[in-house]
Amino acid sequence: MGADRMDGMRPARTLRWKLSLLAAGYGGSLCANLVLSTICILAYLKPAYREAWQDLQTQQRVEQIRALLRSESYLLRNGTIDGKALSDLEARIQAEAAAIEQLMAGGDSARAWLPVKQALAAWGRRDATGPEAVHGNHQELDGLLNGLSGLLAQQRYNHLARAANVQQWVIAILLTSTLVGATLCIVGLVLLRRWVIGPVSDLRTATGQIGRGNLQYQVTPRYSDELGRLGEELNQMSARLLELQGQLLEQERLAAASETLTRLQEKLRAPLEEIRGLAGSILRDAGADQDLADCQQRILATVDRFENWLNLLRDSLSPQSLRREPVRPCDLLDDVVKALRPLLDRTGVDVRVRVDPGLELIRVDRLHFPQAIVALVTNAVEASSEGQVVHIEAGPSDVKGRWCLSVADAGPGIPAELQARIFQPFFTTKIQGNGIGLAMALKVVKLHGGTLEVESKQDQGSRFTATIPEA
Repeated sequence: MGADRMDGMRPARTLRWKLSLLAAGYGGSLCANLVLSTICILAYLKPAYREAWQDLQTQQRVEQIRALLRSESYLLRNGTIDGKALSDLEARIQAEAAAIEQLMAGGDSARAWLPVKQALAAWGRRDATGPEAVHGNHQELDGLLNGLSGLLAQQRYNHLARAANVQQWVIAILLTSTLVGATLCIVGLVLLRRWVIGPVSDLRTATGQIGRGNLQYQVTPRYSDELGRLGEELNQMSARLLELQGQLLEQERLAAASETLTRLQEKLRAPLEEIRGLAGSILRDAGADQDLADCQQRILATVDRFENWLNLLRDSLSPQSLRREPVRPCDLLDDVVKALRPLLDRTGVDVRVRVDPGLELIRVDRLHFPQAIVALVTNAVEASSEGQVVHIEAGPSDVKGRWCLSVADAGPGIPAELQARIFQPFFTTKIQGNGIGLAMALKVVKLHGGTLEVESKQDQGSRFTATIPEA
């Protein structure tokens, strides 16, 4: 996936952000569980049990007072008057009453203790040694204590019921928290697989493919996070390796071709010089025989063209140094058309030149750049039929600081599967072609810091566009 595809993705979310989101979810769930459970236990459950336990203690002391009062009443009714025993009972009753009053202070049943307290005070003021002690209304006091005991029992039941209800809430909160935690765990595993495990598996597959030499393999990043950017960088690295591999193969091919050409030139130098010398000698001795002189002139011209072709071939295979100078594009293209006029007349193809008025001067190498234009125009003319027109246009480029030159024909076009190979040296689809012209043109354009691209459709012609920096 390229940069354009990455731009169409969802907004960038870093892997750290995603993992932090998961951690926040787990942490929030745990904190909510602890806070709610703590609130329920401290604010409701613990007070309810404490109040229930306090009511139980108070009720037990109330029952203890009732038992003591019944014992004292029994002694008085049976005439068993023992001052020390009555004093002990009275002290125990007062102690239990004081404890009850302390336990019930500020509680819900504090008001219910007042009549009981008053009745106990009246009970304690009787004359314990006289028979009139029996007149104390023990039943009324016992009834008040019994009512207080029932109230305390009811309060204890209410507190226990509230505690049970709170306990149910705590259990429900714990179960809900457990379910939420389990859900978050499942969601976390799914997201972890999607955010981390899946992309890492893709990267592992890609590195395996690249390691086996498949440099055309591309990772499809799922997200624009760190792993997604790592996938993009891996794609760029494999593309760069593929480019370097192509350049290396091209250099090896050019080196082999250059070595072959050097040996060929060495082998042909002597025969060509011998042919040139023999033709020159015959030309000098031809005298008035014009036909023989013309024949020797053609031989000399053919030898010169062959040597020029070898030099051109050598230049296309070896590095060149450029000498860029200001040139008027109109003059440059006029010279090219003049040089190709014999070819144009022979093929019946016309050439039309159009130079944008805003393009007054260009800086190019006066020797090599015209050769590149000649190669492009020659290729266009050879692809055209008699009566067709080749268009040469020059003008400013859409890219600031560059200008462009295009050569378009109306020929049969270049098949899509061959467009990537037409700039390779020695590749040609023409019967009499040598596969040098376009390769040389591309090299000259690159030496000028530019690019050369082709647009072609079947039966609609081809357009070669060179984009060159102004300086």
